Amino acid sequence: MTIALPPLDDVRIWPHQLETVERVFAHFSAQPDVEALLLTGSLAHGFGTEASDVDIVIVVPHDEFERRLAVPDTGFVSHDLSTYEGGYVDGKYVSRRFLEDVAARGDDATRWGYQDARVLFSRAPGLDETLTGVVRFPVEEQAQRRERFVSQALAWRWYHEQGWEKQNPYLRGISLNRAVLFACRIVLNENAMLFPFHKWLLRVTADAPNRPVGLLDDISALYDDPTVERVDDLVHGVLEHYGVDVAAAEKTWGAWFMRDTEWSWIDGPAPVDDL
Repeated sequence: MTIALPPLDDVRIWPHQLETVERVFAHFSAQPDVEALLLTGSLAHGFGTEASDVDIVIVVPHDEFERRLAVPDTGFVSHDLSTYEGGYVDGKYVSRRFLEDVAARGDDATRWGYQDARVLFSRAPGLDETLTGVVRFPVEEQAQRRERFVSQALAWRWYHEQGWEKQNPYLRGISLNRAVLFACRIVLNENAMLFPFHKWLLRVTADAPNRPVGLLDDISALYDDPTVERVDDLVHGVLEHYGVDVAAAEKTWGAWFMRDTEWSWIDGPAPVDDL
């Protein structure tokens, strides 16, 4: 049975990138063990430019995925399949079971990676339904996420002040970024939007319909002049916009920060930052 590349009329893509997609499609559709091929990344999200690479996800049988995971060899990079100077194809190998795990318990960044994905071909029945579950915002966690993200924002606001008091530029830098991160995560959570990881955080936050007026301008100004007052204004402005009881949150953020950051290893392996 011949597999045809579906139309990509709704994707903002340039001719040279489309030619690359066609070559990638021909390459993987000829491999019977490849169960499906997805177009993902900046082109699928609508964030691409003429110079953007072509991002893909290659769905393989689970035993093949486990073999690759153990090596590890779950990435795919090819300059040969690209048809334009400076271009390349960047991919990930996954399995249907992996995607089902993402749908059940995946983090936001992994889920968001499949948002707007285009199925270039599929030999896997039910893949569309699986992908619908993958990109679902976990609304059942929204209330507790609010409390946890508010606590993180208040904690890093405090650490930023400590960085100035102790003349510690490293602490100032990391706490500034984390305060911005969790201010944005509060915004995304209130809008039931997935966290896209750091590369597209500000871009996606700018699309949140319910956000403080001037938020992105305030963040830009904050990086130009990262004072204690500006960080305080950012964090408290976001909390006030969503009606957070700041006085109550000030009493509990320490315990939440301890639970989620200092003791994150309790529920499983510590993140690589803390090993």
